[in-house]
Amino acid sequence: MVAKIGSIVIATTVIVVMCGVSRAAAKSKHYKATCAGSYTGDPNLSYDGEVNLAVGNLSGYDNIEGNFVAQDYAEDNLIAEDNLRTCTAPDGTAGTNYPLVGDIQINTYTSADQMYMSFSTGNDCLSNTTPSFGGAQDGTVTGGTGKLAKASGPIHETYVGVFVSLPASPGFGYIVTVQVTITGTVKTR
Repeated sequence: MVAKIGSIVIATTVIVVMCGVSRAAAKSKHYKATCAGSYTGDPNLSYDGEVNLAVGNLSGYDNIEGNFVAQDYAEDNLIAEDNLRTCTAPDGTAGTNYPLVGDIQINTYTSADQMYMSFSTGNDCLSNTTPSFGGAQDGTVTGGTGKLAKASGPIHETYVGVFVSLPASPGFGYIVTVQVTITGTVKTR
């Protein structure tokens, strides 16, 4: 009887220790990043066959690995019949809402580790009369390299910006500057 009780105690201890290790490895961290940079349109890339992809170069800081540079590839739906909703741009002017098609961001840190992000829902509000725009989108951390190879978790991004250059129609090749904040819960192991 003592041997059975001893075996049960040892087995229970092993299970408790193993569960403790698993919980520690799966611990999530509140994530916060800020970055800024510029975007331009690329007429040769698209997520949905329309030619609306913006390519961005950003630099910033987060509370997981510190300083980073980022490459961002974002596309909004600019087809007029899909954008009948109005919105208020960050500068308070009336704007038009453009839903997100897709957005992928890759952060590269000074350690050479990378973190991958994918955004699938969101909206961009562009002023109808000024160069102001802003928006929000939701997504997921989808992995990375090095210490961030197994990174995961939900994220939320907000941004504001202005058009620096916007060619007359049918021109292409706009330039915008933007400030971004990303928050969420990220698990890195």
